[in-house]
Amino acid sequence: MEEPKVGLRERTRNMVRTELAQAALKLFVEQGFEATTIEQIAAATGLSRRSFHRYFSSKEDVFGQWFVETGRQLAAALESRPAEERPWFALRRSFDDLVQGLSARPESLQITRMILNTPALHATHLHKHALWRDALADVLQLRRSEDGQELGRIAAVALVGAALAGLDSAQTEWVAEDNEQPLGDLFDQAMNAIAPLTGPAERHPNV
Repeated sequence: MEEPKVGLRERTRNMVRTELAQAALKLFVEQGFEATTIEQIAAATGLSRRSFHRYFSSKEDVFGQWFVETGRQLAAALESRPAEERPWFALRRSFDDLVQGLSARPESLQITRMILNTPALHATHLHKHALWRDALADVLQLRRSEDGQELGRIAAVALVGAALAGLDSAQTEWVAEDNEQPLGDLFDQAMNAIAPLTGPAERHPNV
């Protein structure tokens, strides 16, 4: 099916949103989340506070939008995994691009630390979990389990929730160790620790 074309107005809006988000993240890294104002973010892109609110409802929404887009990418990655892969293994591999992207950007460690340690962002972090859980569970529910049956909703949500808990624990350790171990290795450790609880799991040299 051919995807609908995006109009010029929507493309322009997306470009401005991206520019605002990049400016916001840069200021968050330089000044901290709490110390950065909406006026500063808007000014960095030549806009007013009122214009900022045409694209984002708040500073927290800058992260919220990224979480929505990342959730879609994770779901697409899971959907593209080979049908014969077991659910737990397919879940781990669907996070590859996200983990590699975070690991490749020097500022990602500081941004992750900010999200984990800033009380004002806790609600946004929980919202991220709900978005990713639902998006991934929708796809996982259509995959076959080890006994050849489709996963039920409860099983799909539980597996995704466990994977997200593993990601959280890996990111927490990554931040605490100040990148002493690669995020991917820490995530592998977390996923492998949970694997015995999920039933037989296919293993991978890097998992």
